Amino acid sequence: MENDSIKSQKEIAEQWYLILVERLTNNIEKLKIGKTHHLVKSFNRHIQLGGKADLERIKITFDLSGAFTDMGVGRGQKIESIKENRSMWANALGERSKRRPKKWFSKTMYAEYNTLIEILSEHYQISASNTVKESLSSGNKNSTEKIIINI
Repeated sequence: MENDSIKSQKEIAEQWYLILVERLTNNIEKLKIGKTHHLVKSFNRHIQLGGKADLERIKITFDLSGAFTDMGVGRGQKIESIKENRSMWANALGERSKRRPKKWFSKTMYAEYNTLIEILSEHYQISASNTVKESLSSGNKNSTEKIIINI
């Protein structure tokens, strides 16, 4: 039996997503990406739970143009040729390409992803220890209940 003070995995995922979007929005505003806030408005998520309300997947979507901006490609600029084109035009014209990556997503996303892993690890540890405590405190030594820990 789960302790009521422990948040559900869905609640943890929802709160993590809100923090992630807040940090990504701050990056977008700091780097002055877009004028209509279309990218920020395009964020969406789907939290998929498996059996016994275990978190199975968090799917985050946003407008494809945001990925292009993060990588510095788009508007005719292919990712395969980005390094060659930049160096070629910089040498020929003596200037740099104006299409530069604006790293608003990758670094923040993976940092927050690692934070989610830490939070869920702690959640599983607390949940497992509570299950063991309850099992031991029940006093039934002949109990055939199994302790299942999903990781």
